[in-house]
Amino acid sequence: PPSIQFLDGPKYGVEAIVDPKVMYNKLYYILDWFDYSRNGRTWEPAKNLNNAAIVVTNFLSSISQQTEPYIMHCNSCNSSSKDGIMS
Repeated sequence: PPSIQFLDGPKYGVEAIVDPKVMYNKLYYILDWFDYSRNGRTWEPAKNLNNAAIVVTNFLSSISQQTEPYIMHCNSCNSSSKDGIMS
């Protein structure tokens, strides 16, 4: 799949956020990438999505409009963990 070349390395386009989870007390999103199949999905830390603010905003807006509570997955967190909020 094509990437856009920048001085600091290639950039890839995020098509959509599929789901979030907290892993090791940090927020991650599983992403669909432009020009990749579902097999190309990857878990990426939320901090890596600075250039995909519109995609993040759209995802957060979509889950805030759900009538059922949204359950976020948590791997390797303890019961007192409050992480998972993007800074």
